[in-house]
Amino acid sequence: MAGRRQAAIALGSNLGDRLGNLLASVRALTEVDVRQLSRLYESAPAYVTDQPPFLNAAALVDTALPPLDLLRRLKDIEAQLGRDLSPAAQRWGPRPIDLDIVFYEGLTVTEGETLVVPHPRWQERDFVKAPLADLCGTSPDGSSAGSGSSSTQHAASGGAAEGGSTQNAAAEQGPSTGGSSSGGRGNELGGAGLQRQLQLAASLWGAAGGERQLGTPDLECVLPMGRLGLWPWQRRTQVMGILNVTPDSFSDGGRHNGSVRAAVAHAAALAEAGADIIDIGGQSTRPGSELLTAEQERERVLPVIQALMQEERLARLPLSVDTFYADVAAAAVEAGATMVNDVSGGLMDPEMHARVAELGVPYVLMHMRGTPQDMQQRQHTAYADVVADVAAELASAARRAMEAGIEPWRLVLDPGLGFAKTQGGNLQLMAQLPALRAALPAPLRRLPLLLGPSRKGFLGKLTGRERAADRDFATAAAAALCVAGGASMIRAHNVEAVRDAVRVADAVRPFLDPTFS
Repeated sequence: MAGRRQAAIALGSNLGDRLGNLLASVRALTEVDVRQLSRLYESAPAYVTDQPPFLNAAALVDTALPPLDLLRRLKDIEAQLGRDLSPAAQRWGPRPIDLDIVFYEGLTVTEGETLVVPHPRWQERDFVKAPLADLCGTSPDGSSAGSGSSSTQHAASGGAAEGGSTQNAAAEQGPSTGGSSSGGRGNELGGAGLQRQLQLAASLWGAAGGERQLGTPDLECVLPMGRLGLWPWQRRTQVMGILNVTPDSFSDGGRHNGSVRAAVAHAAALAEAGADIIDIGGQSTRPGSELLTAEQERERVLPVIQALMQEERLARLPLSVDTFYADVAAAAVEAGATMVNDVSGGLMDPEMHARVAELGVPYVLMHMRGTPQDMQQRQHTAYADVVADVAAELASAARRAMEAGIEPWRLVLDPGLGFAKTQGGNLQLMAQLPALRAALPAPLRRLPLLLGPSRKGFLGKLTGRERAADRDFATAAAAALCVAGGASMIRAHNVEAVRDAVRVADAVRPFLDPTFS
């Protein structure tokens, strides 16, 4: 990176295909390497409020371009994507794309009215501070203890702009350069100067309430949920209802296998009970289960997904396919699935990450060691520190996913309760979810967490309930504890019981000490 500088760029869009505009702008960047991206935010318009909501994010980049040349490059991209840059254009009005330099290293840059860095209004804009805070702690190579990569540019999108050209900020500024030169003390500050700016953003965001400010139409994180568009996930804990179409599931094997009609009826019951997402699985992942081929699994799940798409109410819900096969994931998304839930985190099929990158849907990346056939053997369940080790292994898998082109805002992380864990390990993970988050690098520590304690064997051992179906009370208790610890989604068999439990936990959570901010 000799001769290259780091910058934080804000992106926003509220006209046309907003996500497509963000993606196109990142792909159009030349002489700029995108090192990391924030989460994806939807925000109410600022300044001029009579216009559509914005889609925002932030990007950490490195470039050899000096500040003014970088600005010119961003303006060229805006023009290519249809933004009206004429003097007659409404200031802070609707625009297909808005690209702004928020920070450039630790420098203060002044080019008359053309460019001011840091951007003069960044501190008054939550839709800028929040995504910048996501990037705080990212190292110069984008990894921040293992996350990110310049390969993110392959499928990326993201920056945090919106209610006007975010061209700069000001409170704690770095060394000044009067013009587009980036010399002086800036050479000494390097990425450290930018990190100080990002730390200031994170500090201001946290002092104002941090994550507790999210989850309203004014500002919330969203998942790009395929055919359903943008899906808000922070207003309440999302309950993922389990629809097994397997003859040998540990909990309800055979109940919905072989009859598409029975599977659709059960999905309708899950939706009626309050499921936000339906997770369709054709392969049992219980310890020691027999491994199906991709073709066998596809034959089980595709007819069910196709049938669910014929039911108007069910087709309006996100449909997740529970698979570790890339071919099954692709076929399921083509049939109507809007999410891929991979218990192996990409370990069982080396093509999975690249295929999901092309599919453009959210990806649940779960932690597991070994395979379902051998995951409970001691070589897989032994950890020096289960929380630290699971966090490190999740981060490594997420890095591979992002290098394949999956943007961070499409990732959902799952620590994998019951998968290559002892009873003590499962309980420790549940108890220390805030520590798990804290051990993850930027921006992973702020991504949604999915937990799946439902009817698991460790709950049976604790309660003496041998039959999986008798563990629903224990599941509800575990779900509430997970939500109190920061879980965003809970995967459940008995949706009605878990829905009630997480609603109580949701109501209590604002009064708990913040898990992260």
